Amino acid sequence: FITIYGKLISNHPGLSLFEIQEVIFGKAGGKIMTAIYLFFFLTIAVFNTRDLGSFVNSFVLPTTPLNVIYVAFLAVCILAVKKGAAKMTQYGALILVIYLVLVVVLTCLLLPKMRPQNFLPVFTVPLKNILLSTNLMAMLCYADVFVLLTMAKYIDKPKAAGKALRSGLLIGASAILILVARDIAVMGGYTLYASSPTFNTIRLIDVGDILTRLEIINAVFQITLLFFKISIILYAVITGIGQLFNIKENTVFALVIGALTVLCSNFFFSSSSEHQLWFRAAAPYATLYHLILPLLMLIVSEFRYKTDKKDQTDMRHQQ
Repeated sequence: FITIYGKLISNHPGLSLFEIQEVIFGKAGGKIMTAIYLFFFLTIAVFNTRDLGSFVNSFVLPTTPLNVIYVAFLAVCILAVKKGAAKMTQYGALILVIYLVLVVVLTCLLLPKMRPQNFLPVFTVPLKNILLSTNLMAMLCYADVFVLLTMAKYIDKPKAAGKALRSGLLIGASAILILVARDIAVMGGYTLYASSPTFNTIRLIDVGDILTRLEIINAVFQITLLFFKISIILYAVITGIGQLFNIKENTVFALVIGALTVLCSNFFFSSSSEHQLWFRAAAPYATLYHLILPLLMLIVSEFRYKTDKKDQTDMRHQQ
């Protein structure tokens, strides 16, 4: 799917996702596709906001009402969105480097608690379940980079976009692999039942009664990373609304979208358990938006590109 995203950006340099859709499908078709993706981006903004609220309420601020957490967090996200794409992302690389260093340091501190036997037994799950889980992780965790296409117009080197996306995906996948392996090595089968295995694993760090309670540092960075993700998704929703209704000053919708996100976060799921059940149907839902529709866009784009190129060649021959 990363190849598809990179190809769309390189085929349409200087255009955002919603502008690319209008070029590919025409004005009317582009508006329909924009409306479809607006709904999708809004839902993943709600799901991620719900995840943030559940995490903070369970591990950081257990007595704080969820709505207070939602409003405080989304207020910061909306302020970031109003600053624009460049301001919103300029500290992203720094935060990523700091977080990767933190992962390495915490992993080293947990080395004495790791037990190789915790990885046994291996391959006890049927291959079908492994493939389904792989698709679920790919569509829910990695393919969300599709939302970055809404910022594609700000890319200086569109031809290198695919390589940049692959590099970022490789870094993220490597970090997740380290985290999963570390958590299993420390907690073994308990990771299957923990609501946040990484948070619970870091709780076990205790070096001479000095380095302890380090899970709060991890929590801060986890919230920071969610801030970046949700801010970018909200930016996509707001720019999409501007494109749909031909409104250049689209930041006026920021407060409305923030309020709608808070409202939906309360009513989409009645409990965290119900939210977890959603993951059973999440993969097909995400696959439609992350793989099938982008693939359709690329096929139509390539067909139109070849047709236009052929027409230009015929016109030159006629001249």
